[in-house]
Amino acid sequence: MTDSNSGNESASPPASTPIAIFRPKVDGDNAKDYILLAASSASPPTLEVGPLPHPIADSLWALRIDPANLPPHLRLPASQIHVIISTNSGLRHAQSYYDTLLSPLLSYLSIQHTTHVTSSPASIRELTAKIISNDLENLIVLLSGDTGITEYLNALPAASPKTTLCILPLGTANAFSSAHNLTLKSLLHGKPTVFPTYTATFSPGSRENGVPVSESLSTSIRGCVVASYGFHASIVGGAETPEYRAHGISKFRLVAEAVMKGEFMGGAGNGFQPYNATVTGIAAANGTKHSYLMLALVDRMEPTFVISPKSRDGQVWALYTGDIGGEELIKTVIEGAYAGGTHVQKKDIVGYEHSKGFRIDKMSDSEPWKRWICCDGRFVEVPSGGWVEIKVGDTETEGFYALA
Repeated sequence: MTDSNSGNESASPPASTPIAIFRPKVDGDNAKDYILLAASSASPPTLEVGPLPHPIADSLWALRIDPANLPPHLRLPASQIHVIISTNSGLRHAQSYYDTLLSPLLSYLSIQHTTHVTSSPASIRELTAKIISNDLENLIVLLSGDTGITEYLNALPAASPKTTLCILPLGTANAFSSAHNLTLKSLLHGKPTVFPTYTATFSPGSRENGVPVSESLSTSIRGCVVASYGFHASIVGGAETPEYRAHGISKFRLVAEAVMKGEFMGGAGNGFQPYNATVTGIAAANGTKHSYLMLALVDRMEPTFVISPKSRDGQVWALYTGDIGGEELIKTVIEGAYAGGTHVQKKDIVGYEHSKGFRIDKMSDSEPWKRWICCDGRFVEVPSGGWVEIKVGDTETEGFYALA
């Protein structure tokens, strides 16, 4: 924690991100000046505390808090406020983020809490299950990416207003947080909001990380970001392999280039080839050759990548392209998403519809990676000839609550 007035006056301080402002009380009365709490632009960010200069910008008034009367979710006892630090998420900055910013902020505001550090891929799911077993109101602050959120979801029996999630995006892409503008500010200013989910159910023999799905979780996985098959699933799955994971955010581009050249995972270099299966539940899906299929519960995968512009305010849409070449796929879907979602206007190429889900049968490609299904950053390999069914749940009974 640093004083925002300290440092070398001859150098311009880096821009900081305001978190909250408040007027401290002195001898029972409000002091004249406001205090600003901000996150520095350093890496890792630190907590800055200092007087708020006048005049106060209009945008800052929305960040007012009363440390003596914080929101209900921050007034719970320490045994019901839990911070889960996902040590392997993204570039592995979660622990330092907690040490230099979140922990000082909570301490400054006298918010007592219980801290957990993950030790395995199953830690978030196991910790969540243990926390919610108290059947009390709980706040879980998760320092993770999209995969951590789906791990959390798969520990919840159903929608429960007793458990509220606060997501601090420390993954690689952070699609859920990006789409819903979730930041550290959400912890202090957000309100419990219900979000939709989907459930992907897999045929026997499906495997996640080499482990049968029936053993790693159940026969199904819940998610809240996207479920995909085809090009997108190959990119996400490939990015999690040891060969590409170390490249950070660049891993997605590198996998995409390999898939487009037909060189991914030992390919012969014969260019992009469509994926072979039968798709039902999507009006635009004809034949057995497909290139891109996605159920989108968010409008964007990153701030400037708008893949499904209508997937907002709880609306779920499906995006589909059939037997098209790799160059056309990139030019239409990928470039269109980076242009604000213009690809969905090209109805001769892109199918785009409100969706309750779909089913994929007879996945017949010999390459295992062409039978991958992406579920919020996780990927499942379906056996040759196998199937997956993806259904959007009823938000009121199957959704989850997060601060937004």
